[in-house]
Amino acid sequence: MKTRRDFLRQGGMAAAAVAAAGAFNPAGAMTNLVSVREGAAEMPPEDTVRELMMAALNTARSAGASYSDVRIGRYRNSIVFTREQQIVNTADTDSIGAGVRALVDGTWGFGATKT
Repeated sequence: MKTRRDFLRQGGMAAAAVAAAGAFNPAGAMTNLVSVREGAAEMPPEDTVRELMMAALNTARSAGASYSDVRIGRYRNSIVFTREQQIVNTADTDSIGAGVRALVDGTWGFGATKT
């Protein structure tokens, strides 16, 4: 049986693989729902995401997890800077990240990407 440390390391690597899934392209329906500006983080193709998520879940199961899940989050923020009731600057940020959560022998483990 693998140690919890090995499991977390493998889960973290699987989460990183989900986030770094090659060239990002907007998924079909996603382009209809949101306007994606140039240089924005875009979701990888659905098939690629599904394969990587299944790899993370299979790794967790083979490491002895009784429960595991993978989640992907896209975070978009718009910031407006003002001074004396005037807008002086605006900034938009966009990031995509992934996390893997697992329950092994009654103990929760979590691994995530930085971005």
